[in-house]
Amino acid sequence: RRADGSWLYMLPSAIDDADMGITHVVRGEDHVSNTALQLQMFAAMGVAAPAFAHEALLVGSEGKLSKRLGSLGVEHFREVG
Repeated sequence: RRADGSWLYMLPSAIDDADMGITHVVRGEDHVSNTALQLQMFAAMGVAAPAFAHEALLVGSEGKLSKRLGSLGVEHFREVG
């Protein structure tokens, strides 16, 4: 749990993935360490874990792209090709 008592995203995410029957998860390589914990959560829930893929982070001249920093989103890059 976070200091404010709210749950870290990993547990609710694993529960949602199991509930929705998610079969594949693609996310940034900065979440590789979280995957091991989530695999344990799926095992504890007795459900099949989705297949995980970890991709390199998109970076710009200022470092990794981030919505919080106002970086352009994937939609922009799709539009401009």
